[in-house]
Order: sequence, then C-alpha cells, then structure tokens
Amino acid sequence: MSIIKLHEQEENNEPKEFNTTIKRVLMNAKEAVFERQGSIDDLADTLAVELDVLAYLLGIPEIGFSPSTADKELALKAQLQDLHALNHSMFKDDIHEVPRFTDGTIITAKDLADMNLNALDNIAELIGFELDE
Repeated sequence: MSIIKLHEQEENNEPKEFNTTIKRVLMNAKEAVFERQGSIDDLADTLAVELDVLAYLLGIPEIGFSPSTADKELALKAQLQDLHALNHSMFKDDIHEVPRFTDGTIITAKDLADMNLNALDNIAELIGFELDE
C-alpha cells in the first residue's frame, strides 16, 4: 500500500473517531439528564463538564461552561464576607440593644444560627463537599 493511500485512509478515520467521541459526549449528557441522580446542582456540574469537553473537541475551549477557579474564589470570598458581616452586625455599642431584621422583627439566637448554617452550607458547596447534619 502506498504512503498516499495510507494517509488518505487515516484522514478518513479521523472524522469517524471524532463523530464517535462527539456521540459519546452527547450520550453522557443525555444519560445525566434522563437518569439523573442527585441534586440539580449535580446535574448542572455534569452537564458543564460534558459541554466543556464538547467545546474543546469543536476547537472552541474559550467558551467554557464550568466556573473558573477565579470565579469560585470570588464566590467563596463573598460568602465569607457576608458571614463575617452578619456576625459582626450582632455586636452593637449598646450591649442592651436587641438586634433586629430590617422589618423590625427581633433576631433570635436560632435565627442567627440558621443564617450561619446556611452560609456554611453554601461555602461547603463552593469548595465541593457536603457538611454532615
């Protein structure tokens, strides 16, 4: 077999392999949608990964569907700043002053604990794990 025919044969196999890879990525995405297990966030993460692979295969990786590390760091910083501000706002110059929501309702210890737990859950999710109950 000549080198030219061998090269032509290799070129003809590339689209077939490419199409098979694209098909596999799309089947993974389809499976994630129709056989979903877990939360909607898990589904979004799975689809983002598959779309990133697809964008890479199509030669347009700059699109990117997964949040970048910088985006995650900014979100984490914002969550930590909110948690800090929330707890700091509970301390007033007048120790007898009762903290209140903007509607005037008193903030109880349970309310504060719930807000802290919610913020901690959000932070844990941003760094990729779930806190035990």
